[in-house]
Amino acid sequence: MKKAMIILLFATLAGTFIGCKESAHNGNKPKEVVNVEFLVSSPAASDEQFILKDLLQEKFGISVKFSMAAQGAHLEKLQLLVAANSLPDLMSPVPSETAHKIGSLGALVPYNEHLDKMPNYKKMMESDPVSYASMYAADGNIYIAPQYSEFSNVHKVFRYIPTMRTDLMESVGLEVPETFDELYKGLKAIKSKHPETVGLVNRTGTDIFKDLGYSFGTRPDITYNYEQEKYVFGPESENYKAMISYLNKLWKEGLADPELFTASTQQYEAKVINGLGVFLIDWEENSNNYWRTHDSLNSDSAFRLEPIMPIISDVYKRKIVQQMPETNLYTSMVLSKKSPAVDKLIQFVDWLYSDEGSIIVQFGAENVTYAKQDGRYKFLPNIIADYNPDGSTDIQKDYGIKLPHIIRLSKDLEYEERDEYTQNSEAILKQYIENQYNYPVNNGIELSFTEEETATIGRLRSDINTCVNEWSIEFVTGSKSLDKYDEFLQETKARGVDELVDIYNDAYTRFTERINNMKK
Repeated sequence: MKKAMIILLFATLAGTFIGCKESAHNGNKPKEVVNVEFLVSSPAASDEQFILKDLLQEKFGISVKFSMAAQGAHLEKLQLLVAANSLPDLMSPVPSETAHKIGSLGALVPYNEHLDKMPNYKKMMESDPVSYASMYAADGNIYIAPQYSEFSNVHKVFRYIPTMRTDLMESVGLEVPETFDELYKGLKAIKSKHPETVGLVNRTGTDIFKDLGYSFGTRPDITYNYEQEKYVFGPESENYKAMISYLNKLWKEGLADPELFTASTQQYEAKVINGLGVFLIDWEENSNNYWRTHDSLNSDSAFRLEPIMPIISDVYKRKIVQQMPETNLYTSMVLSKKSPAVDKLIQFVDWLYSDEGSIIVQFGAENVTYAKQDGRYKFLPNIIADYNPDGSTDIQKDYGIKLPHIIRLSKDLEYEERDEYTQNSEAILKQYIENQYNYPVNNGIELSFTEEETATIGRLRSDINTCVNEWSIEFVTGSKSLDKYDEFLQETKARGVDELVDIYNDAYTRFTERINNMKK
């Protein structure tokens, strides 16, 4: 049945190729077929039914074998292949830092040498100058093909956002907090009236120092400082100490989860769904799901878990929420220089940035995998989606469609049915945009480093991060007094943090020079 559907699908897709201006071959079959391996992170167990297999052979003359694993296992395998100098032909995702390193050693195809054959890729690069400048390795070449996203949907723009049990604030007669002092008073009043609650909850371990740090104007690592226009070590600022002091106050008074740094995702979600968590920083979609699940289990509950406006601190008055990058350099696609199909794969990568390519790898073919509704793409009833409760076909696992590490131009065009939970949060998200609260991490900059700098970073960064996390946890939990904060900073210096900051700012100088040259 599935094979028959794939034949029908391919026949439909083939029809779309004829006369397409962006097609690499204008619908003509390539004469020679070359075997290639594509290492890609995917939830699928087999590529037997993958639509792209026939498409790649027919359109580009490539017979592809997909080598797949979940992202963690994929990255581990990638590291082993890099060490063994045995790279497959095509790989995704490859973190840009890894690509810059192995590309500079001669292992990868420099895309910048083939821009005359990659008009769609070139157009996307030039649409985002900051990311374009970030794509260069220290040797002056570009080895990565990142993912670009078109965020027309307000629900896709933001990363972690502040979220709260607004019904509990109302139960103690308080307004939704606008400052961290007001949040503290709210958590304290709620704890007094509802002693079963645990206040601040978290599922990201020590990443909470990043997620909460944005609202304090700091981070636990080397970060871009907007005011100073340079890279700094976050914990050296009074802002970081203020954040740690705030968390310590919550911890001492029982207003933070005792498992703040150790809760698994499952434990965290159970606390939120069961009404124990009061304040959290999470994806909007996750929070909507928690509220939806709670209501399905408790039909008469007054529970309301809603995104709130950004909270400000005494040390940082700017209201910010984390913005998803429109250009994702982390999930980049790279080509092995040793591949016998470099020219064909370059055409394929460029096609992924075309309108035709982006629609096919996201949705498949009209009337075969999707239909149009209200100008958007809606998967057919047999395909699993929020709006297809009886769907049985997994578009990713069964057909290799909608795989994020293959998609290079993500068009925000899928049909959505927004229930009351999603509609409830939309007003707040629109205010984020109207008030320009969206915050691109590090100003959207991604630095590239020389081989020597990369080696030094590898030697220093992990040790320093461990030091920061350990001290920060001990400060928060009271295992160490904040009177020892200077001792903490001295230890980070002893571990080489000043050298690390210098490396980042040297790389930033090169980045700004590249930006200035691009403007000429």
